[in-house]
Amino acid sequence: MPNSSTYAHELLLATVLVENAATSRSARHLRDSASLRAYRWYNSAAVKTTVRIAVATILFLAFAEEPQSIVVEPLAVATIEVLCLLVFAGQLIAKYRFLGPGRLFQDRKNTWHLVVLALNVIDLGQWTMFRYFGSIENPVRYTRVARVWYLIYSHKSVRFAVRDIEKTARDIVDVLALVLLVMIFYTCVCVILFADSPAGGGYFDGPAIAFINLFALSTTVNYPDIQLAATEESLWWSLLFVSYLVFVLYLGMNLVLAVVYNNYRIHFKDDLRHKAVERLQLLDEAFSLLVSHCDGTRVSRAVFDDLLQSLSSGKSSSFGGSDLKSAQKRDILFTMLDEDDEGGLRRSQFRRLVELFDVRLVEKLPLNNIFDKFFPSIYRSSGSLLIRRFFISSLFQKFIDTLIVVNGLLIVVSFYVLGTDGEGGSTLSRGTLLIMEILLTCVFWLEALGKLYALGPQSYLSTYWNRFDLAIVLCSSVDIVLFVESGFFTVEGAGRHSTLARLVLLARTLRLVRLIHQIRRFRIIINAMLSISPLMSTYAACMGALYYTFAMVGMQLWANRVSRDDPAVVASLYGQNNYYVNNFNTFAHSLVVMFELQVSNNWHVIASGFAAVSGMSA
Repeated sequence: MPNSSTYAHELLLATVLVENAATSRSARHLRDSASLRAYRWYNSAAVKTTVRIAVATILFLAFAEEPQSIVVEPLAVATIEVLCLLVFAGQLIAKYRFLGPGRLFQDRKNTWHLVVLALNVIDLGQWTMFRYFGSIENPVRYTRVARVWYLIYSHKSVRFAVRDIEKTARDIVDVLALVLLVMIFYTCVCVILFADSPAGGGYFDGPAIAFINLFALSTTVNYPDIQLAATEESLWWSLLFVSYLVFVLYLGMNLVLAVVYNNYRIHFKDDLRHKAVERLQLLDEAFSLLVSHCDGTRVSRAVFDDLLQSLSSGKSSSFGGSDLKSAQKRDILFTMLDEDDEGGLRRSQFRRLVELFDVRLVEKLPLNNIFDKFFPSIYRSSGSLLIRRFFISSLFQKFIDTLIVVNGLLIVVSFYVLGTDGEGGSTLSRGTLLIMEILLTCVFWLEALGKLYALGPQSYLSTYWNRFDLAIVLCSSVDIVLFVESGFFTVEGAGRHSTLARLVLLARTLRLVRLIHQIRRFRIIINAMLSISPLMSTYAACMGALYYTFAMVGMQLWANRVSRDDPAVVASLYGQNNYYVNNFNTFAHSLVVMFELQVSNNWHVIASGFAAVSGMSA
């Protein structure tokens, strides 16, 4: 087995190259041993977790900062922010160790990170100076809107998604320009036809007002109101508005959607191709380093073991959960790659190494059934075997599914008899429902205990749905005990425990969740949703960053400015519909407004309140 300083360094370099291939990272770092160790430390699970906690913390500080949703001492909030900024500064320092000054700032994202970090420190400094040493009680924080940068910088998947979105946005500019041109054309036509005319209904009294109302029409929030006055004068005017909706909404917007989908798919596939090529290049380079210490054509078993042990020392969670320190699992991986049983891996075989990292290796061991261990003669008897087969049979499971449906019907009956607050119904009806609930709970207990006996405790509890079923049965039993002890089955007791009634009904309702597991089509849908959840979480983070940015801008512009005492606000649609709760007074309120605007239901009503304060530009 090779054993030299050169081998140790090249093994470390090969380890880093394989890790880069497995995690789709580039290899622009320096290649001396100290830089490689610093690079592995930077990409370790502990450092990644620390950075993610810092990112989440600095984003959630918006809830505790003025205007506050959560009341916290401002100095404490500033101290937490300083700690987060130290973590982000540490990212640059760590990158400096394995990239060097030249390569560090060749990457634009590192330059932007330094700029945002410096501006954040300066902004925090001016806020502290004016608040605690000056005369301004609540100084403005200018850089809070830039905090989403830390999310983008620290999460590679989010950064790639933003880059693909940026590329796609450039591709649809011409289509958006065409749609905008059509909207401007219809704006001019409507102003010429309906300005200062009763047929306009006040929607087209100026170019700016007409354009905004036609934009609202493209989201259908003011349809058919916008055309009622015109069609009352002549039904032919409806053709004008219908043609606008056809060209802008049905053709234009769908064309935009089609272009977005097509171009984003192209960019996404290009990224995947680029990553695949880069992965092969990294693996080929790692293979060349390792094979130089073997016979020149194959990576030997000993060198392969050294590589896997080195990979396992990185404390990274990038290898599908496989414990590469286990000699048995290393042997399995080598056997899967060495298909021709030559005792070494050729280049084509070594290239498949990263693919096997995505395969979770599960070691099947005989489950220790406590019943079989201590009572083997009884557990293996014919009567016991019959009982075990009964509890795991499909017939028994269908019976339980039927009872779950009956449980759902019982919940509906409970709503009608007891009411949603639990205060209705007579003592007799309450007692009847209690008896039925006890019977159902007993049957579900029988199911849980029967499966526990048939499968054994370890096997039974290893399944998530079995643990969920057992928890629901336990909750139902506790609810029944509280139900009886509180005197809830009497009308007098019910009036004193309406909250308990809601908890009892909630516990019963959770049983319906079991149907998701029992019905195959439901199970397929849930599994599909879980399989795409990592990808969806990336785009959820992008959307969250967009929410955060606009919420911060909204607070800077309109915090505590939209008031019930402002006559202009009261006269607007915002005031007439009592929309005052939709404001930017706190970060929590701002996020709610952002979501309501995204849904697009009555967004123009919300916007009218802020337009009353800041003008039509709002």
